[in-house]
Amino acid sequence: MLNRSAAPLRCVRPCVVLAVLTLIVGGCASSGSGAYVSEYQAGQYSAAHRSASAAASAASGAQRDEAALIAGLSAHAMDRPAEAERWLRSLVSNRDRQIAGRASAALGLIELDRRNHERAAALLSQAASQLSGNDAARAGMYAGDAYTALGRPDAARMQYNLAHALTSDATLKRTLIERLDRSGFTIQVGAFSERINAERTAREVKSTSVGYGYGLPRVVESVDERGRALYLVQLGRFTSKAEADTARGRFGRNGIIAAAPTND
Repeated sequence: MLNRSAAPLRCVRPCVVLAVLTLIVGGCASSGSGAYVSEYQAGQYSAAHRSASAAASAASGAQRDEAALIAGLSAHAMDRPAEAERWLRSLVSNRDRQIAGRASAALGLIELDRRNHERAAALLSQAASQLSGNDAARAGMYAGDAYTALGRPDAARMQYNLAHALTSDATLKRTLIERLDRSGFTIQVGAFSERINAERTAREVKSTSVGYGYGLPRVVESVDERGRALYLVQLGRFTSKAEADTARGRFGRNGIIAAAPTND
């Protein structure tokens, strides 16, 4: 897959095309798929665009939606973003979550390429919630990149952490760890919509945290994927994931490894 770890926010058109290819391969073909799917996966975008456009005009239902998806992705690969948007925009609320997720991901990557990071973050976060496994993780990673560009590191770290938990791809895991490792790691023992609940949990784990030398627990203000307030209970700061993993075991099932905040 595409590695953006060196310059995660400098996505030129070829980067976006490769990212979309990664998101779609192996997941969109149905039993009634036409040649356009294999043409697209083979990089034959012009042929895929012709086949998919014709199929979308003639078909209906799920087959029409799949053809429209390939037509939109092919248009994007040929540097026709406006046409790609016309095909894809109506698919983001499709009943098929895979089609909706891939359309959202592609549109989000188009916006990321345009440096429209607010819209990119929303679309890619939506895609991450619609897709599953490695596809969801990749969408989440790029959503994190968009949030980073917006100056919202907590939202970015949340996306990176979710993506890391979802993926089974070793290369993608390493890429996500590189992003997370920029600020170190912490142990998160709770996430709450109300601050009072976060403060109560912080008091409950205080003696354990101090006893192991991790310091006082802290309540970190963040936001969820819909922009709503979220209060995270975190403790300790570790320079490596291995150190954090050792500490996590001392807090049972409630502890997860997260990126440490940069402002504490």
